Amino acid sequence: SFFTFLLSFPHSTKRSLKLWECAIDAIDYLQARHQEQLYGARVMDLGCGHAIPAIYALRRGATFVCCQDYNEQVLCRVTLPNFFHNELEGALDGSRARFFYGDWGSFASSFAHDLGKFDFIISADTVYNPQNYDKVIQCIDTFLAENGVAIIAAKSYYFGVGGSVDGFLAALEHNERLTGTVAAIAEDKNSNIRKIVIVERISDT
Repeated sequence: SFFTFLLSFPHSTKRSLKLWECAIDAIDYLQARHQEQLYGARVMDLGCGHAIPAIYALRRGATFVCCQDYNEQVLCRVTLPNFFHNELEGALDGSRARFFYGDWGSFASSFAHDLGKFDFIISADTVYNPQNYDKVIQCIDTFLAENGVAIIAAKSYYFGVGGSVDGFLAALEHNERLTGTVAAIAEDKNSNIRKIVIVERISDT
């Protein structure tokens, strides 16, 4: 297969240690719509977990990836080992990959100038809780390049916690600089309906 995974915690209750299917949806969308544009691109994997979008981007010629997750242990015990398992240890000198942990709100405010802008921001299963909407939107607004694309892969609705694609899009309407639309729908009859939301900057013209 294209990837190898270090699945050390298949039964863990820690959310970020699971390989969520929406990350696979994000890869499928990138491969179908943006594979050529990844060459030479700067890519952020927001809420990265196993970081397979970031790994895919590097494999497709991205010049730099930023991997961010809420939990430090996820980066140390899952994200970084996956880079080694995919023979990308050469990217770990800081020239092609950097890794950050912490809350999305503080991440955007703390590293806006340090990290600059990104051509692609990929985020899978991060809008599961309505409390995350504004933080994810803040990160997109802070880090997305003028002609960049944010790819939000999410379940249509997250039972038990209340997040949803519709809720995220409603929150996005309050931002005057960004616009979002559902670009793809995945329905395999085995799980909740999943969607790809594309977020872009609103043109001044």
